[in-house]
Amino acid sequence: MFKRTGLAQLALLGCIVPALLPTRISAQIPTPTPQVPPPTIRSEARAVVIDVLVTDGSNEPVAGLPKQDFEVNEDGHPQSVVYFEEHKPQTAKPVDLVSMPPNVFTNVPTAPAVDPLNILLLDGLNTPREDQSFVRE
Repeated sequence: MFKRTGLAQLALLGCIVPALLPTRISAQIPTPTPQVPPPTIRSEARAVVIDVLVTDGSNEPVAGLPKQDFEVNEDGHPQSVVYFEEHKPQTAKPVDLVSMPPNVFTNVPTAPAVDPLNILLLDGLNTPREDQSFVRE
């Protein structure tokens, strides 16, 4: 074994410490993780339904208007009206039901369905009671 003097030991430490220093510093600095872009949700509307009720000065419905009489704007930009349909009130004739024996009932509607049926579903589990009563009114 060689006996080293204090100066030789310092020289040896001067070579070893700088060699170990970058590895310790790099171990403490976290490596940058690649940035993952947030998910993108895209939506597209091919058809938008707009219900319009046109009335005259005496609050009576106006019928027979062509689609050229309507202008639709979105954010100040005119949109083209591709499809136009007028709905007129229809008088539905009652449906004649087969005569039923006494105390026998049916749930067959007596009027034919002429328009779409709208259903309002109230969520009793997730809707507060005060909001449910408000909607029912």
